[in-house]
Amino acid sequence: MNLRRPEERRPPFWTKDYYMYMANEEFSLETQENESSLWDEAIQAEIKAHLKNGTWEIRKRPADLNVVGYRTILKEKLKPDGTLERRKARLVAQGFSQRPGLDYSETYSLVLKMKSLRLLMGIAANEDLELTQMDVTTAYLNGTLDEQIFMKILEGLEENLHKIMIDKSQKPDKTIYEEARKMSDLKETTSEKACYLKKAIYVLKQAVVRKIR
Repeated sequence: MNLRRPEERRPPFWTKDYYMYMANEEFSLETQENESSLWDEAIQAEIKAHLKNGTWEIRKRPADLNVVGYRTILKEKLKPDGTLERRKARLVAQGFSQRPGLDYSETYSLVLKMKSLRLLMGIAANEDLELTQMDVTTAYLNGTLDEQIFMKILEGLEENLHKIMIDKSQKPDKTIYEEARKMSDLKETTSEKACYLKKAIYVLKQAVVRKIR
């Protein structure tokens, strides 16, 4: 058995695409501030997607309901040659804090089996057919929720909403601007309010189930 010494252990290769600040003890506050400015555009693009899809609205926090947390996942998308293509931010809910039977019921969803995919590709090759692939941006945000789910308000949301309003104020389509304006005043109310989720965002227990409906 070939065992590595503890000091020789390395993180999985796929973590190189992510920024995992808490795992790096040498990551300074100055470095974090410099890096965060590079991600502003990606974070605001993610918030715009939620505003456009009507993912949540700001409501008073209920005393008797669970309020789930969130995380913002940052990832660099690379080109085939390894150079940077774009930075992407993804808002995910902390689904592990949801309570079974209260915050969710269904968690099962049918998925495609590899044998079915191979059969489809075999038929296409035999019949000389063409297969095309498509990707739906923010696909999860199209699924509605039946349960009452509240999520904590994003840190820095007010500042980002003001920047989005400035960017969208002169655009013909005022949808994102109006949604940002409705929830832009969060001063002195953040501790009393939360995001009432109307769509099943990433990592909620209902996310996959609601996506396919």
